[in-house]
Amino acid sequence: MIGVLLSVSISSVGCKTPAKLDNTRTLINGNPQGFSDAVGSSPRGKRFVADALNVIINLEYEIERGGNK
Repeated sequence: MIGVLLSVSISSVGCKTPAKLDNTRTLINGNPQGFSDAVGSSPRGKRFVADALNVIINLEYEIERGGNK
């Protein structure tokens, strides 16, 4: 599961942000045991973690591409 979540990549065209945002990796690397505990807690816990990380990834993508265009 960790590898699947980290392997999600989004390519952006026309990016106005100088650096690619990667807060999902920052969160996971900042507390790897907490991430493992959350993912391993239950199927619902695993789904919640995946959904939360997908929200972050999608918001970062919108920021990187410059919002609504």
